[in-house]
Amino acid sequence: MKYRNLTILMLLALLLASIIPLTAQDDASCEDGIMIAHDLGETCVPNNVERVVTIEHSMTETVVTLGVQPVGVTDLALYNDLVQVPAEGAVDVGSRQEPNLEAIAELDPDLIVAASWRISDVYDELSAIAPTITFEGSTDLATLEDYFTTVATALGREAKAQEILADMHQHFDEAAEVIANAEIDLRFVLSLSWYADNLATFRLYTDNTFPVEILAQLGLENTWDGAPNPNGFDVVGIESLGDITDTNFLYITDAESAPFYAESPLWNSLPVVQAETAYRLSDSLWLYGGPISAQRLVDAVLDALGLASGYPMTIEHEVGTTTIEAVPERIVVLEYSFADHLGTLGIAPVGYAVDAPPEYIYAYTADVGAVDVGTRAEPSLEAILELAPDLIIADLRRHEAIYDQLSLIAPTVVFNSLRGSYEDQLEQFSTIAEIMGKEDEAAAILASYEENFEAASATTDTDVGEFVIGVLHSGGFTAHSNESFMGSFLESLGRTNALQPEGGETQYLLDMEGFAVVNPSTIVILCSPDDQQYLDDMTDSPLWQAFDAVTNNRVYTFDRNLWSKGRGVTAYDMILADAVDSGLLADTESQSTVCGGEG
Repeated sequence: MKYRNLTILMLLALLLASIIPLTAQDDASCEDGIMIAHDLGETCVPNNVERVVTIEHSMTETVVTLGVQPVGVTDLALYNDLVQVPAEGAVDVGSRQEPNLEAIAELDPDLIVAASWRISDVYDELSAIAPTITFEGSTDLATLEDYFTTVATALGREAKAQEILADMHQHFDEAAEVIANAEIDLRFVLSLSWYADNLATFRLYTDNTFPVEILAQLGLENTWDGAPNPNGFDVVGIESLGDITDTNFLYITDAESAPFYAESPLWNSLPVVQAETAYRLSDSLWLYGGPISAQRLVDAVLDALGLASGYPMTIEHEVGTTTIEAVPERIVVLEYSFADHLGTLGIAPVGYAVDAPPEYIYAYTADVGAVDVGTRAEPSLEAILELAPDLIIADLRRHEAIYDQLSLIAPTVVFNSLRGSYEDQLEQFSTIAEIMGKEDEAAAILASYEENFEAASATTDTDVGEFVIGVLHSGGFTAHSNESFMGSFLESLGRTNALQPEGGETQYLLDMEGFAVVNPSTIVILCSPDDQQYLDDMTDSPLWQAFDAVTNNRVYTFDRNLWSKGRGVTAYDMILADAVDSGLLADTESQSTVCGGEG
């Protein structure tokens, strides 16, 4: 091992001795690469760089953001913990203050990207290993953009850099608009603080520093009057904070220090704490990073001030998680219930899966100008792609197998609608409202609906026997158990379902013999006018005539499309009206023999 290390050091010395001084390099000596000007000179960077080593967090974040995973990173664990723009598969090559030259050489990099102020003493040694470019870091936005685009040029990713920077400025502009429209105090002091050795320490940032410049671009005003200095901050103790009043105190700390802020009488007596204008930001904020860190700082401040938009948001659903970057504007729905939920919120999808006839979709969701993208069972991926959606809402039972393909077209969320319960549908409505940024509107809708629900359930006779409910169609009678949508809906109103799931299925065929075994007190049949003959055939059966529900005139028929497929709050109100008016809940007589509605 000692021999190997000595060999490496000798090789470094030989390479260093043979280096052409950077000041002597010119374009003629860089025919197979690109000449990059940087803080410590000019360097010829080869084309098609693949293996990059980064020294300093801001340089690591830059390379990763540009879509290149470095092979070596200084202070890797600290970087991943603090910056959280993951450097995956990288090797730790020492500290930022003392990078390990041997470890870097062993990685055989094509390029080294470093902070100039960190490595000026070992720049020549690093350059002997691989072309090395160096930058000051994120001292201000202009400097960030300069080195970010320069690194992108070295990596052949100029277009991606421009796109990322444009997104960053758009993010700033959107946040500035939110702040401009909000009635808040625009003044702030920004602090990085920690508690160690029984001492609380605070860095208070001055106007000449990167994070303060970002917040100033949003329209906020830094009220810390410390004189600008090379560090960009003043270090003070907690006793200095007593003079900070009438401002928003934005502070970043760590989990280990957090108990201090909860328990310290001195901290809790500070004017900003007493005034409830001290806001703890996210622990994982890197104040000297690239575009992603800059946007995270903006989001953290908006969140602390109660102005966060909520985007991007990550939605957990039946087959995983999906990130929604902004309020969706072009939505494709692949099950009736999702059109129903959107319609209730006053939102029209651009495409939906529809099984003929069109009346399967009710008036409040049908007349929206949406494009037919195939059937629910077999949606057309090509038709969906042509609509360029920014959100697809799919059903677990029908679309799990094509989830990956749908996700390639647009962010896709999957809910258990077809076989889900009534409670599932309510939860899905709330989640869809959250995605659309309409939580408050949805809460008001649900509150109004809950009043109607309570009024309907107050009419229920809970002392009567069990019911069976199901859909009548050409294939028979599909019964809905107590875990199905309609089966659980009626149970929530106070009636008792006679059936439970069988074989993991919440809905299943029930023949005459099955009816005879259960012999329910009430039978609810959901059918459409086209199913009338099936109803006639069933009710003509001698066995049917012997059921308690039939002899006691407790058979009710309702519109199959509404009761089985209308799974949104608007539909629920219509179903409640049917259930009350028909006498189903109060258990009054009815012997309906008409498909499509109570008759």
